[in-house]
Amino acid sequence: MTLSGLQDEYLLSNGMPRLLYVKTPVQEREPRLGQLLKRIQGDDTASYKSFRTPDELARLVAADLAVLLSERFTSRRPPTGVHCLADAVV
Repeated sequence: MTLSGLQDEYLLSNGMPRLLYVKTPVQEREPRLGQLLKRIQGDDTASYKSFRTPDELARLVAADLAVLLSERFTSRRPPTGVHCLADAVV
């Protein structure tokens, strides 16, 4: 059984923010995709939102990115692999 691109990305993104946007209404959906979406909806480490128009999608993405950026800059320690200038040896 092969993995879809969405399923592959979902599995590889473990430990990273997961933002998933799905267009509604859905006419017919492949059963495996429907199962994956149900799995993602039940995952408390993923954000699953539906949208109807491109403008609505743009608003959702902008709001989620603003939250991610604010969380990053308000955290007490930098993410793994990121070094503050104060830590650099001059």
